[in-house]
Amino acid sequence: MIIWRGWGILVLLIAALFQWLGYAIASGLGYGPLEGNAQIIGYLLFLPAAVVIWFVGRYLNKPKVYTDKATGQQTYSKGERHALFFIPIEYWAFIYVILAIVMTIVKLVS
Repeated sequence: MIIWRGWGILVLLIAALFQWLGYAIASGLGYGPLEGNAQIIGYLLFLPAAVVIWFVGRYLNKPKVYTDKATGQQTYSKGERHALFFIPIEYWAFIYVILAIVMTIVKLVS
């Protein structure tokens, strides 16, 4: 069961988009979808996916600023938090970097 809050599902959608892009690039280079090189290309594209996830998460989870018109005092609110499996979107970028490194190394060694 997938649990997300707000736009947390974007983590999976962005990762799937980059994974599909990796297999499309590998297919264009003549590799089949289950060949080792195609999988390595897909794993390495987790790195740019992590960058996109980081910036999307930072944008969606930034504090909101409200200004009282009478006094001019500013108030900050976290607003709605966007998370996947209770982890904020921007922290999934680190998880994807680790996944990219580990999965690429495992594929190269095997």
